[in-house]
Amino acid sequence: MVYASDYLYRHCDYCSYSTISLVDDSVERPTLDHKRGTRLAAAFDLGLSTSRRATDLKTILWSNFRDGLTMAAAIVPSIIAVGLTGLILAKYTPVFDALGLLLYPFTWLSGLPEPLVAAKGMSAGLAEMFLPALLLSEADILTRYVAGVISISSVLFFSAMIPCVLATEIPLSVGKMVIIWFERVVLSILLAAAFGHLAMYFNWIG
Repeated sequence: MVYASDYLYRHCDYCSYSTISLVDDSVERPTLDHKRGTRLAAAFDLGLSTSRRATDLKTILWSNFRDGLTMAAAIVPSIIAVGLTGLILAKYTPVFDALGLLLYPFTWLSGLPEPLVAAKGMSAGLAEMFLPALLLSEADILTRYVAGVISISSVLFFSAMIPCVLATEIPLSVGKMVIIWFERVVLSILLAAAFGHLAMYFNWIG
């Protein structure tokens, strides 16, 4: 099933590329000071010059450790806050129920035992990537497998990935990223369910 997941991930990436293919990606590229055909040599020289300017190993390790703590302190609260908000919305509001209706035709077409419940649970992945696996942890084995795949392959979620993209100069709006998320989830449902049925037929899972 490792190969199946890799196949699924690559096809979802193609879906994302097709969605943003019309976005203007023109950029002013710096003039390179090496001749054509000497990129490897130029990269090797640049790597050597960079390594010569590097500090000692102890300083590098401490700097990386400190930066990691700073990043964790900045990211973990947002993940917890958005994840908790997603759980509250999923339990006490019809937000993900309405969003799940958009996924229902695909969960039904994929032959999941409880397609509406599965669609509602998988739609929660827009808030936090692991919510589908959490909300559908008591479902049947096929639905749990598809939810697990979607938790990884959807990639875009509001607790981390979408704010990170918005903080960069990448010309992607929230609306475009939601569309990309929807396309990835739809493809993930269809492909993961197909591989899941095949795996159950050969008793690989079950």
